[in-house]
Amino acid sequence: MASGGLRTASIVLFWCTAAATILVVAALARRRSAWTDFVDRGLDRDVIGRIDDADSMASAAFGLTFALGLATLIVVSIWSLRVGRRARAAGASDVSPGLACGSWYIPYASAIVPFVQLRRVARRWGRSTTMLGVWQACFIATWVTGTAVAGLEPDEEDAVVDVSDITDQLNGQLVFAVLSMIIVAVMAFVAMQAVRTIDDA
Repeated sequence: MASGGLRTASIVLFWCTAAATILVVAALARRRSAWTDFVDRGLDRDVIGRIDDADSMASAAFGLTFALGLATLIVVSIWSLRVGRRARAAGASDVSPGLACGSWYIPYASAIVPFVQLRRVARRWGRSTTMLGVWQACFIATWVTGTAVAGLEPDEEDAVVDVSDITDQLNGQLVFAVLSMIIVAVMAFVAMQAVRTIDDA
């Protein structure tokens, strides 16, 4: 696939991932609602069924978002390799296509190294790097909020130990999920602009 096709695929996947985060928020809101009913009504069969359904929906939404995020990562890494090779062939000796591609898969480094390489590609063609900077900031913010959402996932045993703790966790998780949804949507937009800027060079 040419870099233009990879660029289009990346943009589509950016927005698909953003849409999946809406499902995550909806699932977590449903689970919090079911849990609130449980706190108010106790061990009611209908409420327990709603909690189970909401848990399944949340798991499915998380799984879909992860799968789409992984697909996006793979496509963007291959696109980075292609544009890096093109810039290198045009004389950008400071660009490493392998690093531009492979660094997306390195924990922590993925928030810095590929963006450094893409900035070098953009500068080779005399293009603005502003959107790349915003994309990088959103990438880091998404990682932080996503970690918070995962960290607030309650354990079933906790529900028996302290109901108020679970309520606080679900409330906090929903807040971070909404924040993450907004950031991912912004990231989809700026990443779309960034890949177009670089690949139109």
